[in-house]
Amino acid sequence: MGFRILPLVAQNERTGGCQTAGWPSIGWLALLAACAWSAACRPSISKYKISGQVRYGGTPIAVGSITFEPTEAVANRETVAVAEIRNGQYQTYVVGGPHRVSIRDLTAEVGSPSSRPLFWYEYHAQVDLPVQPKAPVQRDFDIPRTHR
Repeated sequence: MGFRILPLVAQNERTGGCQTAGWPSIGWLALLAACAWSAACRPSISKYKISGQVRYGGTPIAVGSITFEPTEAVANRETVAVAEIRNGQYQTYVVGGPHRVSIRDLTAEVGSPSSRPLFWYEYHAQVDLPVQPKAPVQRDFDIPRTHR
């Protein structure tokens, strides 16, 4: 058992041309209205640009990742920001407020077999980002050498 999708354009058997099959059904109109309503009623999420440097004891992380995860009720898939770290630099878009930041050094995973990461585990920090900044935000992270 399967279901069939009825075309909105049908082949005219007599002339061989195409003709419209008529107005869409009430179900299609209701679905369209529901989609438009949900998109219009969803609160907009305001994000802004954040960038910075990530270092371990003063040494830039060659390759890594940084994740900004809001710690308030606003947190969802749309508000979590993940960025790639290249040569100690990152850039992404975030929402304002308190965040849990996770930093990973991925040097050994993408480098040569002899490459060693500066640290082995994720580094976590808590930061409070401005809610509505007037300009892009610069936020640097310097992981202490005591973190291995």
